[in-house]
Amino acid sequence: MLISETHFTSKSYFKIPEYNLYHTMHPDGKAYGGSAILIKANIKHHQSQSYCKDYIQATNVVVYDWNNNITVSALYCPPRHTIKESQFCDYFNTLGHRFIAAGDYNAKHTFWGSRLIVPRGRELLNCIQTNNMDVVSTGQPTYWPSDRSKIPDLIDFCVTKGITRNNISCNSCWDLSSDHSPIIINIQSNIKVTLKKCTLHNKKTNWILFRYLIDEAFKVPPPLKTEDDITNAVEFFNRNVQNAAWNSTPLDKYKSDAQSVAPNILDLIKEKRKTRKLWQQNRCPDTKKIFNHKVRELKQLLERDRNASFQAYLEGLDATAATDYSLWKATKKIKRPIVTSSPLRKLDLSWARSDQEKATTFAEHLEKVFQPHPYEGSPEHEKEVIRFIDIPDQDDIEPDYFTKSEVENIIKKANSKKAPGYDLITNKVLQELPDSGITLLTAIYNAITKLKLIPPQWKVAQIIMLLKPNKQPEDPKSYRPISLL
Repeated sequence: MLISETHFTSKSYFKIPEYNLYHTMHPDGKAYGGSAILIKANIKHHQSQSYCKDYIQATNVVVYDWNNNITVSALYCPPRHTIKESQFCDYFNTLGHRFIAAGDYNAKHTFWGSRLIVPRGRELLNCIQTNNMDVVSTGQPTYWPSDRSKIPDLIDFCVTKGITRNNISCNSCWDLSSDHSPIIINIQSNIKVTLKKCTLHNKKTNWILFRYLIDEAFKVPPPLKTEDDITNAVEFFNRNVQNAAWNSTPLDKYKSDAQSVAPNILDLIKEKRKTRKLWQQNRCPDTKKIFNHKVRELKQLLERDRNASFQAYLEGLDATAATDYSLWKATKKIKRPIVTSSPLRKLDLSWARSDQEKATTFAEHLEKVFQPHPYEGSPEHEKEVIRFIDIPDQDDIEPDYFTKSEVENIIKKANSKKAPGYDLITNKVLQELPDSGITLLTAIYNAITKLKLIPPQWKVAQIIMLLKPNKQPEDPKSYRPISLL
């Protein structure tokens, strides 16, 4: 646990059983500023030289992980000082070639998800880019001022070096009650697997198999005589289309362990292990020299192999569809600004922090906005309007039914890249439907027209809130709802 602004002095004492505490006070020894690290005693580590200046107080601990030593630094930067790029570089240079430096930087920049940019944020970003470092941030505010007129912002984040971004992730924690909400950093030895958005199809979908499965499922069409029949038919259509698409789409399995190793590297690894075992048995200095030579040789060979693989990867990149636009996919992984996630003001003017609180705030706002317009006529006219709405349409006008060719033509003209609703059935899926699917869909439309009933499944909307231009992101009124049916 990395702690900022401890307010420790020489008389402070803090102890938790089975944990070690390391801390750095402010240079003048008074009860403000400072930083600390709380670490479990059974973790292999040792304390490193602290960095103690008026403008930065940092506590450093070296931890031994699966790969190499890593320096973990907890820092606090008081807001009243002007810190230049060179001063940030002096601090980071004391941490070595592989480190995590996290804490309260009191530096704002949109690059790591802050709401605005301040001079200290510019200086820190220049230092990060100059020294080939990386920023890990949630994009969500971490400082929640007690003054309700002030807006929360992100000033607590993590600067790393020597750690691949694919191996590290960051999440917000809303459990504590401080005005600074903590963030949780997770580091993995393997590349982290991100959950893909659930879809019915991808570029490897077997549409021939899809059409065959649809024909088999729709051999016996459902009845469409009553309102319940329409509801069941829509559920029958959605379920079978989804199952046919999923069964026709192969899964993209994440290949974490399927790495091919060259035979010469495997042979050298075996020789190194044999030499190490021999040295552990006899502790002979000559054997130790041979073992060290094998280790250096293996490192050089692995480095050349990685460089050759990366060179081949770069040469294979292309911006055309033949390589699935691999060049654009590769450039998307380059360091880029973190997307800001703004908090929302609730009706009681408190802040909605978590995603669940934000969704509830939006729901309360939309419920308040989307109300029927008040009727301004006489009470007799209002009763007549209500009676007209409640009584089913008794007109003898024959409804205009749809033909299969009309439905088919409209589906063909539909944009295949439009977002689907909650049932995930896109226009691309509808365009791949066989004749039996179009026939059933047309029959459902005509039954809806005849019985004047919209099935419940087709009334459910997935609402996406989009920020209006030049509006305040913390105000729920600044968002436009888009409903995906």
